[in-house]
Amino acid sequence: MSLAALSLSKALPKPKYTGEDEDEPVHTQSKGPRIVGAGTLDTSQLVLKRSGPPRYGQRAGWRPRSAEDYGDGGAFPEIPVAQYPLDMGRKTTSSSNALAIQVD
Repeated sequence: MSLAALSLSKALPKPKYTGEDEDEPVHTQSKGPRIVGAGTLDTSQLVLKRSGPPRYGQRAGWRPRSAEDYGDGGAFPEIPVAQYPLDMGRKTTSSSNALAIQVD
C-alpha cells in the first residue's frame, strides 16, 4: 500500500457493517439452467440448448449471426443490422483459382 492509503486506513474507523450475513440480491441469484463446461458435467445434471432468437421483449443487444438464429426463415425488422436469413442475398466469394478467359 502506498503511504497515503496506509495513513487513510489508520485515520478511518473500523467498518460496522461487512455484508457477510446478508443474502445475495435477487438480481444476482440464478433463475434458470446453469451453463457449465463439458468437463464439469455430472450424470444427474440436465443440459438444455436453446436455439433460435430470444423472446420478443428480451432482444435488446442481441444480433442474429447464424442460420439457427433465423429458425425457418424471416428477418427481424426491429434489429437494424444487415440480415441474411437462410443466406438469401448474401454475396458469395468463390475460392477457385481458375482464370477467367475472355474471347472476342
